[in-house]
Amino acid sequence: MTLPDRSAVVLGAGEGADVSRRNGRDVILKAVAEQTGGRFAVYEAAHPPAVPGPPVHRHPHSDEAFYVLDGDLRVLAGDTEHTIGPGGFVLVPGGMAHTFATAGDRPARFLVIHGPAGFESFSVAVAEAERKAGRELSPAELTPIAAQFDWEIVGPPLAVSQAETATA
Repeated sequence: MTLPDRSAVVLGAGEGADVSRRNGRDVILKAVAEQTGGRFAVYEAAHPPAVPGPPVHRHPHSDEAFYVLDGDLRVLAGDTEHTIGPGGFVLVPGGMAHTFATAGDRPARFLVIHGPAGFESFSVAVAEAERKAGRELSPAELTPIAAQFDWEIVGPPLAVSQAETATA
């Protein structure tokens, strides 16, 4: 496979394409398919406490990894729940049901890596749809968007009360 000529991507803190969503869920795209030859995508996410994460879902054709930078993140991967703090890492293989929520009373900031790339387009599409709607989308509204981007909803989000009481 021959890749087109590419340049280094160098971004400072807070730099990248901002595709943040409602309820304080910040997403900054750091590297996308066009920059990595489709091999992977990386984005920085910040998730507030006391706000549910995404519905339990799976990516049939891509792996997803989480690396926590600050705060504590509760990750459900398959049937097992993990609470990870700064420096913690979880790799969710393609096809495995998973979700996340902030653990405790502080926001969590983390990197998300998808391989192969492409799923970052889902974040762009949802952010645009929420801006147009002026509100957060319901799971029923997310489903047709998700179907276009290797994202299948298979269950509800983690309950906020559980996320607030989780311990590291």
